[in-house]
Amino acid sequence: MLFNSFGFIFLFLPTVFGVWYVLQKSNIRAANLFLILVSLGFYATLDAIHLPLLLFSVIVNFLLGMRLQRAVDCRAALAMTKDCRAALAMTRSGHCEASAVAISMTEQKKEIAAQKSRLLHCARNDEVGRNDERLPRCARNDEKWSLRGFSRGNLNDAKALLVTAIIFNLALLGASKYIAGFSVLSALGISFFTFHQLAYHIDIYRKEFRATNFLEYILFVTFFPHMIAGPIVRPAQFMPQLAENSFRKSKIAMGVMFFSIGLFKKTVFADSAAKIADRVFDSSAGVGFFEAWSGLLAYGMQIYFDFSGYADMAVGVGLLFGIYLPLNFKNPYKATSMIEFWRKWHITLSEFVRDYLYIPLGGNRHGKLKQGFAILVAMTLIGVWHGSAWSFVAWGFLHGAALWINHLFRWFFGERKRDGLLHCVRDEKGRNDGEGRNEGKDYDDEQLSLRGFSRGNLREEDGLLRCVRNDEKGRNDGEGRNEGKDYDDEKVTMTELIVKAGGFMITFTTVTLLWVLFRSESFEAAIEFYKKLFLFDKNIALFDGWWMLALGYTVIFFGKSAAEIVEYGMDCRASLAMTERVAMTERVAMTEKKLGIMDGLLVGAVLFLAFKMMMDEPSRSFVYFVF
Repeated sequence: MLFNSFGFIFLFLPTVFGVWYVLQKSNIRAANLFLILVSLGFYATLDAIHLPLLLFSVIVNFLLGMRLQRAVDCRAALAMTKDCRAALAMTRSGHCEASAVAISMTEQKKEIAAQKSRLLHCARNDEVGRNDERLPRCARNDEKWSLRGFSRGNLNDAKALLVTAIIFNLALLGASKYIAGFSVLSALGISFFTFHQLAYHIDIYRKEFRATNFLEYILFVTFFPHMIAGPIVRPAQFMPQLAENSFRKSKIAMGVMFFSIGLFKKTVFADSAAKIADRVFDSSAGVGFFEAWSGLLAYGMQIYFDFSGYADMAVGVGLLFGIYLPLNFKNPYKATSMIEFWRKWHITLSEFVRDYLYIPLGGNRHGKLKQGFAILVAMTLIGVWHGSAWSFVAWGFLHGAALWINHLFRWFFGERKRDGLLHCVRDEKGRNDGEGRNEGKDYDDEQLSLRGFSRGNLREEDGLLRCVRNDEKGRNDGEGRNEGKDYDDEKVTMTELIVKAGGFMITFTTVTLLWVLFRSESFEAAIEFYKKLFLFDKNIALFDGWWMLALGYTVIFFGKSAAEIVEYGMDCRASLAMTERVAMTERVAMTEKKLGIMDGLLVGAVLFLAFKMMMDEPSRSFVYFVF
């Protein structure tokens, strides 16, 4: 059952929403349990044969996560051993009261503060304090779990469990995608639900999230809007929304509008462009110069409208059930550099690779050479994630090379104008706007090649800048009305316009040419297609469907995204709050647009056109279902 099918739109979704709406009014846990059953049933309609594999993966990962959480707690307990021994020494000296430790923690670490407070019981010279059942077992002062008797080998227990979890998930993913004899493991959406579970384990290990109960965990992994083709969601983004009923009627209007726009993108633009692209790529031997370019442009249009359309529909369905999902696209084809493109294309994947691979490899903290190495490794692995063919490897590697060149160009010419204003929201230690996990002076997240803005979901790339321009000396109000004489960022010189136009052309051309590698069946087929693109012939003729390509790219370059139309994104107050590392539940406070008559007319128009296309032709599957 596809999102772009009449069965889903008129039967499955209304029925599920109606039952869930009644349940959530009385018992949110029952509503969540219902969503789990529905999500598993939805998956079964698409790939029933691999449902046991999905459940096996979920159960194993849940058990590993619980064991990992206990190991992390024990590691924290062992780290407190020295404090406990010092407190015991003070107790023997008659200074027990003076041994109280004042712990100043942020809102995010209250749980850890409570744990440390409990751990100090081990300093008490009584039976209750030294055998407190609330402590992790490794911290209890009994024969089996004495801190003194805890083996040194178990100090690395958490790391060993994390490595085990990573190996298990990557082995399952690798076997299903890259080993021919294991095609039985090729479950639909395995790339995405594997990354969800990897993020869960890594965030537990980093103490950014605590393991939760099984029902919440299985809903996090299997929630049907994002399970098969993303967006990739972090546990700290998703789980807090399950704890309480955050449903509001305003979300219904937002969700319907998001879903309608996504459906329109898929059925009207993506499927129409797919016909042209398939015809050209499937019979590339006989195509000429202009046909090859039309097919390539058609595929660039297809994959954007197909994938962003699915992402919009996923966000819309999530809103119907009271769940905010992160944005995955922010007008990427309008980017003026490769760095900006990857901040706006498949944002949640970019963030995943940035946080769990690029930064651990060193990021930009060790010079341009090592930064280039980290970029190439990260982007090549993104290519491998899409498929095992050499064409995917080359696609990822060349994107990495383009990103590295972009960084070197920026570094050489010293382009730091837009970054300077962000210093007004950073503290003296270099902490940035909350996107880059920066806690020291040697790190500048603004220079990350893989950096996305989806966690903040700002409506515009420079939304944060607009929030902080409010003083009387040259900081304008974000709408082009300059309140001072020293600074006016809205005035763009002719040179800057030329540079931006040139950057846009180079970026769009590079991205488009690299789609050949992504679409071709093999590396050899891609090379042959490239020859067609650069062997000019004089046979100029309009191809069938040229008007659809012209209309589609007009919408891409001059239209608004669904998020901009619905105004789905964080407001300035939430954006600035991110600089102080506030809790995710506070950061997720969204601006909710009150939809009016014009919005209703827009929804009606796009649904009419989408339904007409669906009646004329059978629904096509989404491109990213194969990944």
